[in-house]
Amino acid sequence: SEWQTIETAPKDGTKVLVALPRLTTSYIAMFFDIEVREYGRPGERRQYWRVMDSEWVDRYWCEWPKPTHWMPLPEPPKC
Repeated sequence: SEWQTIETAPKDGTKVLVALPRLTTSYIAMFFDIEVREYGRPGERRQYWRVMDSEWVDRYWCEWPKPTHWMPLPEPPKC
């Protein structure tokens, strides 16, 4: 697969590879579209990408630049 612009990435929780500006590594990430509620009241809608870093710790995008491109994850090797 080829890199595609981030606007065309799936927004259904599918894990994909993303490219970040100014970084030379790609990361596995998922798009989240959630409603944050407090005490059962309707809350604000938040949309953001979350990435797994090299230590496999889930990080919020507030610590990362926004992705510019994506591609599907490759198939795992056959054993």
